[in-house]
Amino acid sequence: MATARKTRSQGPVDEARSHISPKTGTNHLDVEEELAFYSSYHSNKINQIIHFLCIPQILWSWLLIAAHLPLPGTTPITLVKGLAIQPSLALAWMVVYEGYYLVLDPVGGLTYLPVGILSYLTATYLATSPPSWLPFSTPAQPTAQPFAWTVFALAWIAQFVGHGFFEHRAPALTDNLVSALVLAPFFVHLEFLFTFFNYKPDLHKKIKNRAGLRIRDMNRAAKLK
Repeated sequence: MATARKTRSQGPVDEARSHISPKTGTNHLDVEEELAFYSSYHSNKINQIIHFLCIPQILWSWLLIAAHLPLPGTTPITLVKGLAIQPSLALAWMVVYEGYYLVLDPVGGLTYLPVGILSYLTATYLATSPPSWLPFSTPAQPTAQPFAWTVFALAWIAQFVGHGFFEHRAPALTDNLVSALVLAPFFVHLEFLFTFFNYKPDLHKKIKNRAGLRIRDMNRAAKLK
């Protein structure tokens, strides 16, 4: 007669880690789950301020970099001074982001649309018509790339300073790179709506409560290591 197989009991470390599971079991179309994951890495007020200031700069500077990779055979069209359009990696990037935000939260995604469009149009204009006064740009060889990379790098450095010195927790991208990079601008936007327009207060409360549970479990797991 076959004997029952003895299984190993779950220890306290395993139990705490099983509650977190940051890398698996994430529903990327669940706005509450996604934003609770992201919020759990931004509970410190100073880190939140750094995050709110730097995330828009990271996205915009990346769009400026990506705008230097246009669709071959296309030319930029200046709508007005400061705004231009041209099919490029920047446009594709913004379309994917905006599409995901609309699926995640239709109203929130719709209100982000003007922000995304303005970011793309200004980045495209600066990439295609860079002024000579930009850093490392000259009248003979105008370029916005050094400026874009400088803003991009400094904003990222500030992010890591915020997490290392104030949050005392690694950024969300160390656990879920794709979610962290894609969610960051939308997280900032929704937090702005939550704070200043009382947007979906029930959803905001659920996100905060769920993030609090994640923080508790992550702290427990860290102590048990």
